[in-house]
Amino acid sequence: FYSAGNIADQVGGIDRTSQRMVLASAVDKAFTEGVLAARGYMVYGRDNFATQFGDKMDEASKEATALLQVARPEKKAEVEKLVANIKQYKADVQNKLFPVVKQAVQEKNSANVNAAALKTLEDQFTQIGTTLVPISEAINKATASQVADNRKAINERIDQSTSTVGTVKTTMIVLSIIALLLVIGISFFLTRMITKPLATVSARLDDMANGHFDRDIDPSYLARK
Repeated sequence: FYSAGNIADQVGGIDRTSQRMVLASAVDKAFTEGVLAARGYMVYGRDNFATQFGDKMDEASKEATALLQVARPEKKAEVEKLVANIKQYKADVQNKLFPVVKQAVQEKNSANVNAAALKTLEDQFTQIGTTLVPISEAINKATASQVADNRKAINERIDQSTSTVGTVKTTMIVLSIIALLLVIGISFFLTRMITKPLATVSARLDDMANGHFDRDIDPSYLARK
């Protein structure tokens, strides 16, 4: 029963760990797609890229918040930092980077392009983009760490479950052998209890049939019912 309880606990642990790994992977996917959308806006200046960026960052933040709810106690601080970094990244891109990119696109598409002004704007959003790199790297590192840690935990729990199942099988085999030996022993004992008196009485009756009336039958055998 103890081993069976262990198996149930380990299966539940695998399920929770799998959930954390799925959420971490979802955060990584949404954030990566958001970064690609931001790059698309920087290159093409189309509003649909900016909208997609906001949607993907919201999705990444939502998944990260869900991950925080199920994170192991020792990992909660790391996930809290992940949530904060995603929100900061979104705010910096939308409030600092995109306005400069928009001005650069407008300048580039104007009838009289001011090359110096355009160069200044391009340098500005390049500089802003550089300040965003550490935040992006921290987010990628955190999600990769979460996925790797939970994958490792799943493998460990699977190994534990396999070991426990092996223990249960061994225990069941041993108990089955013991039970079989007990049945054989009891059967042998009961058989002797029944057949020995019958054999003794039968032998005495054979003696009497041969004219030997001087041999008595054990009264204890005759008294049995």
